[in-house]
Amino acid sequence: MASIGLDPWTAGRVLALAGFYASALLAMGGLLFRAAFPDQPPRDAAVLDRCTCVAAGCGIVMLLLLWLLQAAYLGGGNWASAFNPVLLGIVGESAQGERLRLALVGLLLLPVALWQGAPRIVRYAVGALGVVLILLAFSRVGHTRGSPWQSVLLMLHLGLASFWAAALPPLYRVAGSVSSGASAEQLQRFGRFGLLLVPLLLLAGGSLAMWLMGGRPGALLDTAYGQLLSVKLTLVMGLLLLGAANRWWLVPAVARGKPEAPLQLRCSIAVEACLMVMIVLVAAVLLTTSSPVR
Repeated sequence: MASIGLDPWTAGRVLALAGFYASALLAMGGLLFRAAFPDQPPRDAAVLDRCTCVAAGCGIVMLLLLWLLQAAYLGGGNWASAFNPVLLGIVGESAQGERLRLALVGLLLLPVALWQGAPRIVRYAVGALGVVLILLAFSRVGHTRGSPWQSVLLMLHLGLASFWAAALPPLYRVAGSVSSGASAEQLQRFGRFGLLLVPLLLLAGGSLAMWLMGGRPGALLDTAYGQLLSVKLTLVMGLLLLGAANRWWLVPAVARGKPEAPLQLRCSIAVEACLMVMIVLVAAVLLTTSSPVR
């Protein structure tokens, strides 16, 4: 496998990009999960809202850090360049600047969409606009830029992934308190969502991967980009297998009242979260260090 060396500034950009991706996905997904499960207990809903707002704030911080790091990278790798107005302006006028503006507005809109004092239709409209702007921001930088269909596939893929990622913390909490029928029902409802989510996730992600590979599966092994993509796809397959095990085995076991099932389900959800972190890191390396096969 081809090795990829990362200098400190490139490594910093990778970590900041991964932080932005993770934060933005959790913020979007938190809003989507809230809309899909509006009947959560007040305490759980409040926790989810706080997590969504914190994730949005972290995403904004990561965006600004990326702006500085990109300017520093253009200036040869030093902190003086990170605050150089000319270099910051160059970054701001580039594709990264377009991503920054779209994502910044979108992330600022998400907490507004959670304000309970506004009419529901207004909150839903503001939230939908925020999610769309963030997804558009993802499509403006990277390997799908300039290709409308690839951008649509990427936005669908990330939207579904965000819902899955943001669902893990509340489901982890629910799995630890399944004595009530309502908790078991929530787990089963998410499992039913998975029947639609997983096929769409596979369709969008698989189609996008083949498109980026130029329709040549062999590129997964004989190019640096393909090798990294193979690692990502392997992690995704592990994630999907865990999701299937939860849907068809662990959640039904919890609903039946099997004593050890809640702990097993929580362990599975924790492993899912770890796999998602690894997937985001690999995706950040892909976007920062390599180019797809054309």
